[in-house]
Amino acid sequence: MDVNRNGQPLLKQFTLFSSVLYWPFTSRGPYQFSWLNMTLSLDSVSKLPTKTFLPPENAEGHEDLSYVFEQSDPSTDPEDENLELTNEVLFFHHITADSDPETYRKTVETVKRVITETQESLVTSNTFFKNTLRFHSNSPFTFIPLIASLDYENLKQLYQYYKTAVGTNSAKLTELQLFLDGLILAGTSPATLVIRDVLLSNTDFGILARLAPSLPHFIRNPTEALAKEMDSLFALVSKNGIDPSIQRTVSLSMASLIGRSCRKTNCITSGLLDKYINYFENKLTTSTDFEDKTMGILGLRNLRVGKSLDKVLEIAIGKLVYEHPLRVQALWSVRSLIYQDAQRVLTNLLPVFYNRSESSELRSSVFGFLMSTVPNEKLLHDIAYFMWSETSPMVSNYVRSYLINTMNSKSPCGNPLKTYARTILHYLPPGEVDPLKTTSYGVDYYDRNSGFGHQSYATIHKSGKTALPVSIYLGLNNYIGGYGSSYLGIYIRMEGVEKAIATKIATLRSINADEIRQILSKIGVTERPNSPLFLELTVVYHDYAVLHFAADENSVTKLPAFLKKLADLSESTMINWERSVMLGGILQEFPLEIGTPVSVLAGVTGIGSFASNVTRKPKEYSQETNMKLQFNLFGMSRISNHAPGIGTMHSISSYRGLRLVVPRQFKVSLDTRNSAINVLIVPPAENDPLLAMSHSTSVISINHDSPTRVKDELALAILRKSCSQCEQELIISRGHQFRKSRVLPLSYPSVLRGMISEVKYFDCERDHSRREVLNKFGLFFNEDNQYAGMYDSPLAKLFLSLSHARDYIFISPYAETCGIYAVIAQNDSAPIKLQHIEAQIKGGLTFRDSNGQDNFNCFLSAKLDVKFIGTPAMTRLKFNIELKEPSVETQVVHMKFQANDELSSQHGVICVKIDTSANRLPKDLLNYEGENEPKVEQRIKVTMGRVPKDGAVNKEDPPCSSNHAEFDFVTLATRSMEQKAESASAIFPYSQCKTEKGSQNYPGTFVPPSAACHASASEQTNLRAANVKIKYKIAEEVQKQWQRPTDIIAGFLYPYSSSEDSSVSHFSHVGHVHSPNGPVATTSGIKYFEGEIDLDINIKEQSPLLDFHFHDITLNKEEHFHAVDLNLLPKFLIPRPIPSRISPLWTLGFKSGFVSHCSVTPASVSTLDGFTYSTSLSDCWTLLSADCGKNTQFAILGKKISAEKIAILVYLDESKVEFSGESNPIINGRKVTLEDRKIFVSRDTDPQLVFE
Repeated sequence: MDVNRNGQPLLKQFTLFSSVLYWPFTSRGPYQFSWLNMTLSLDSVSKLPTKTFLPPENAEGHEDLSYVFEQSDPSTDPEDENLELTNEVLFFHHITADSDPETYRKTVETVKRVITETQESLVTSNTFFKNTLRFHSNSPFTFIPLIASLDYENLKQLYQYYKTAVGTNSAKLTELQLFLDGLILAGTSPATLVIRDVLLSNTDFGILARLAPSLPHFIRNPTEALAKEMDSLFALVSKNGIDPSIQRTVSLSMASLIGRSCRKTNCITSGLLDKYINYFENKLTTSTDFEDKTMGILGLRNLRVGKSLDKVLEIAIGKLVYEHPLRVQALWSVRSLIYQDAQRVLTNLLPVFYNRSESSELRSSVFGFLMSTVPNEKLLHDIAYFMWSETSPMVSNYVRSYLINTMNSKSPCGNPLKTYARTILHYLPPGEVDPLKTTSYGVDYYDRNSGFGHQSYATIHKSGKTALPVSIYLGLNNYIGGYGSSYLGIYIRMEGVEKAIATKIATLRSINADEIRQILSKIGVTERPNSPLFLELTVVYHDYAVLHFAADENSVTKLPAFLKKLADLSESTMINWERSVMLGGILQEFPLEIGTPVSVLAGVTGIGSFASNVTRKPKEYSQETNMKLQFNLFGMSRISNHAPGIGTMHSISSYRGLRLVVPRQFKVSLDTRNSAINVLIVPPAENDPLLAMSHSTSVISINHDSPTRVKDELALAILRKSCSQCEQELIISRGHQFRKSRVLPLSYPSVLRGMISEVKYFDCERDHSRREVLNKFGLFFNEDNQYAGMYDSPLAKLFLSLSHARDYIFISPYAETCGIYAVIAQNDSAPIKLQHIEAQIKGGLTFRDSNGQDNFNCFLSAKLDVKFIGTPAMTRLKFNIELKEPSVETQVVHMKFQANDELSSQHGVICVKIDTSANRLPKDLLNYEGENEPKVEQRIKVTMGRVPKDGAVNKEDPPCSSNHAEFDFVTLATRSMEQKAESASAIFPYSQCKTEKGSQNYPGTFVPPSAACHASASEQTNLRAANVKIKYKIAEEVQKQWQRPTDIIAGFLYPYSSSEDSSVSHFSHVGHVHSPNGPVATTSGIKYFEGEIDLDINIKEQSPLLDFHFHDITLNKEEHFHAVDLNLLPKFLIPRPIPSRISPLWTLGFKSGFVSHCSVTPASVSTLDGFTYSTSLSDCWTLLSADCGKNTQFAILGKKISAEKIAILVYLDESKVEFSGESNPIINGRKVTLEDRKIFVSRDTDPQLVFE
């Protein structure tokens, strides 16, 4: 092409192709591809005055246009800093931001409009979102780029505008909060400087708490110049009038900001890094306050550059002597060092793990730290061999649990480590994970098709000395697109809390324990020093500490002051809270082969709001609350072709949105006279419904090549030159006529009349059948994508499935246009509609029945009234339960449920009576054979019926009726064959207990029963075999209603069906006697069906089985099902062993450390911690156990009264009880008579003493 004919260029038109190929509905979801298609028509052509070429738009990195928010390599261009602190460009191919005054003016006006629309979306009903593009536009994505494009002066003016407009206007207050959140999320230098000004000019707790924690984490390009400007914020740490919690947060935020800003240059010129290192190190060396010292470690953790972590590492390894909790904090604070000098860190920390004199918490933490750094296989082999000689059960349990979680995790990261863990587990000594010791827990899921997942994990450290944990760490991880992020962690230390609580309770009780103190003083027992108390709460965001609180026994007095603030709340409290968040985002830019830029922008943002108005009446113990919780979640992903030559970009965008609105109005009051709690609940109104709404769509657009879109009219003008009818933004669709709606009625109890309740698909191009919806749910509940933890918890599975569904909506590439919403509200057009629900709960506990006899009585009653607008009639539901223990071995439970629906004149009642007996007091509590054989007999009678409509029956408390159905259950539970085989085997704990029982001194004259015998008795008296006989009588009307569910059960049992001939000889059918067949019974004109069901349940450890025998007397029909595998049921439906002697709550308390016991004989003692010592008990009173603290509450003394008997003297509070070998004790000098297997209550003592 000759470009110089007669000295004039020939080029008048230049054509370049650009487009985005997008197929939204393929077999594997949408498919998109980007290329360029551009035509330039030149209006005029002229020569260049000199022969020159335009420079590349980014001379530093034009060969790689990937946008870099932060340069992590200090050796790379340390001078590449924004020294002028102007606003940074969003797209990398832009040289400078647009600073045209008219553009600024338009941008400011657009910010105001967009923030106002966003605020309105938080208070407007669902009708506001009929426009789907409007639904997605009320997102922080809309105003963040606008704020990011403004300079310092315009941002200051905007802040002043919102600050002035607030006054008493709650809407403007919300707009101010949105603007402040936008400043944080923008991350530009001008926005950061405005935040600095806002913080320095405020003492308002709400504003400071909103800005300070998030400040350093969203800054795009932190530099030394910016750090120098922000250093003035540090004055807030010592400023009067600032809440101490805010001062701690500011110091941590400044440490994070300085650490990020000094990463390139170490801030040698300004000296800022050395200044902050010295500040936090001084807290460690000069302060005696526990919180100050923990703040010193966390501040150095957040700095994490230069020499900031040198002292922290020395504390972690014990080179510098500090309290144990500080060493644990220091250990996890040096994690960033592993990426700088891994060998140095491992060399220093491994000796801590191998040193058995270190605490189990510190050693377990070292192992967890090492695993997070992906160690080599040889190191893990060494640790596995070391576990064979490990003496700490806490450490070995933690190592095993951590390896199991690592091996089973679905995480795409750390695949070599998962292989290592699987191998190393085979080298550990035999054993199982004990959840009552230090344990690591983890659950996660990963969607391989879409490349995203989520992990939740927890570490619970135990000391072995108390039941409560010493510390807890909770963490959350996300995986997306091959990247993993530990975005949130919460560390809680509660060391010594158990003892502190017990001491506080004892202090509050006014007990005269002088007699106990005199006894302890006479025998020289000194007061036990208080256990050290250390409390900590730390919130970690992307490995930076953002919030922290700590206290020890010297500074814990801060807590009562905080609690007093809560107690001093006024009678009326109003809360109006709003928060915008960026949950994650990415911006990437790269060139096509021809050099034009392509950008990918994706992220998830959310806006939450909470409004509450609480009115309290302290004298009446009542509180009325009106509240509204709302959360809007937005997901966006966009791919754009940029044409800088003409200033346009061609984009494909996928939008996803979710809106939750939860209004609540309720009143709670306490009736102390009647021991009742009253609750009143008002349903959501039609104009303010309970709403869940989700929508997704994909849009194609042509915009101006700037993130603000304030110049979009220029792009539209270019578009209209070639296509006059084209829209600038268009939903990808076959057409509006193809997008349809479908309503799915949502069922609810018929007593809640006058309600709108529905689920609706809308704006969907293809019909979502039930089959498709179930298939989608199948994906979320697919166990191949989940790891539900070591115990495969159903709750963990549900949590993971909901997490998967949530992430699928906002992260997956499937963004076809479709929406769904669910709504529940009053129906204003209904003639009768729900007004409110009143509920009352009453309960009580007594130790005397109506006849004046001592026994245990517990009762609970609940009443629920549903009232309506449009009629005085109402619906009432009542429930009563009463538990009685006439003796130690018998229990009687009465339950009654009644429903009175005045609108339909329907009244029904269900009664249940349960009689249970068990040999809880055999001759030998720890024996389970012969005359001590455990068993449980239980009879349950259930009647169901309708109350007659005539006035002869009291509708408020009708008698039990059986005109609908009647059931009789008779259960006999015994030890299973499997249990008997176990007790005869040589496995633990039976072999150890057999050795004890073989001793001539057993059953305990000289050798008290050990933990092995207690464990044996617990296992053998939890019965695993049960026979249940059920006789039923069902009205024909009820039989028809139950036909479908019984057919489903029959279908489930069908594979286990057995013929009648084979059933007769089956061992489980031997001895079964059926009632004779007979015709349909008729009573008062009602036809009844009668029959029998026989169940034999074998609750095996691995494979619980059921034999099911059904005999329909009326229809002369039998069905038999053998060896039904109960593992097919959800775990919570599988029968559990039946306790016959030892309470499950007591067993749980004993295993978890909340309950313990000791045994004393004339010749030995078994202590509370499980050790047995030989001794010779004196015939004088000897102290056996006591509370030796400052506020002592009990003391137990014993003495030998014969070769085989001892006497016990118990001091409990102000009471004294003596057992002298007889069954009748002496209580405060008065001898009382106890009846065998009866309950006795001492009513003249405080507190009352109960003897069983």
